[in-house]
Amino acid sequence: MSVTLAENIANQIQQLFSSELKENYFIKDHSRQPKGKIYCKYYNTMRTLKTSGLILKHTEKNELINKTKNSSFSRWTTNNYEPEEDIQLILNQIKHDNCSLPELERHWSSTVNHRLNDIQKATTTQEIIKEWKSYEIPMGYKLVCNICILN
Repeated sequence: MSVTLAENIANQIQQLFSSELKENYFIKDHSRQPKGKIYCKYYNTMRTLKTSGLILKHTEKNELINKTKNSSFSRWTTNNYEPEEDIQLILNQIKHDNCSLPELERHWSSTVNHRLNDIQKATTTQEIIKEWKSYEIPMGYKLVCNICILN
């Protein structure tokens, strides 16, 4: 959080609630770190999220970036997956039928290679979602996880 953002929020609070003092929410201290409820709440929340693992620490973030630069994900774009045979009926069910989630997951796992080839050919994420509408269902994230597990 920047100092100007915290000060801006404090000004807005004071404008909305005229009885509130800006100094309770933000004090710009030139010699040290800023003070006030907004700044303290933000940094305490960030510290809690980092210690619980919900937000990556700066060093962990750098390690993750370095890992992704390696060839770990290149296999998704360089491999040619041999598509399954006789899956047109299953593809039609995935694209046009309203199947239950367990049935959709079963069909989904039986057409992985075909879909991965389609995904490689796509130029945008929007294209992928347009082609495979099942990603938009409430539990669609499970379908993405299935791809990762199977490969």
